[in-house]
Amino acid sequence: MDIYPVLNCRDADEMRDALKVVQGFLPFGQWIHIDVADAKFTPHKTWNAPEDWPSFRANYNLEVHLMTEEPEKEVPRWLAVGAGRVIVHLEALTEDEHHVARRGVDELITEILAACFPANAQALLAVNPETPVATSLQYFKRFNGAQILAVNPGLSGQKFQPTVLNKLTYLRQTMPGATLEVDGGITPPVVRRVREAGATIAVSAHYIFETGDPKRAYNELVAAAKGLAPGERTG
Repeated sequence: MDIYPVLNCRDADEMRDALKVVQGFLPFGQWIHIDVADAKFTPHKTWNAPEDWPSFRANYNLEVHLMTEEPEKEVPRWLAVGAGRVIVHLEALTEDEHHVARRGVDELITEILAACFPANAQALLAVNPETPVATSLQYFKRFNGAQILAVNPGLSGQKFQPTVLNKLTYLRQTMPGATLEVDGGITPPVVRRVREAGATIAVSAHYIFETGDPKRAYNELVAAAKGLAPGERTG
């Protein structure tokens, strides 16, 4: 199981500062996760200027979580600057901020996957905590995997909702080879629980960056992801 640090930044300057912190504990070539929020799908807005990304010279694999109302418009922009994985929300593909049905979900998914294929990029389908997964299995199976939100879309620091463990277990049973990512409320004990439920990735912002020692916090999550007991060295 892997741990990705989450960068949830308001502007380019904040992103540069966050990347400097990340370089203190994450080797180049690893994955980072960027939250993109448009203040429509979510209550808040974050940095969303992929054209700035090359100037940061961040030698990391890039995963972008699009918490946006029209993710199909954002996917090509991020693929153009080298994103290796994009995450789009099922809820954003089915209705807009006014709960008005959009054009066909299958058509939107086809458009997104068609953009990813020539870029050799993966795509994950995300769901909010209240959204069931069993009734949408036909959509999940078109993607490389799923992201399960364990908190409501928005700012970091929310508490993990354990009801999502059942979703992970179900998806692992029905899609045994899929990437399963968990986002929200991630701590070492939570990592152990989601790992047991079948997750392959957990992403964290608050625990890593708000506990005073990002390197220590990141290493604690990595140890938990490896199944080590608290205090046991990763080696």
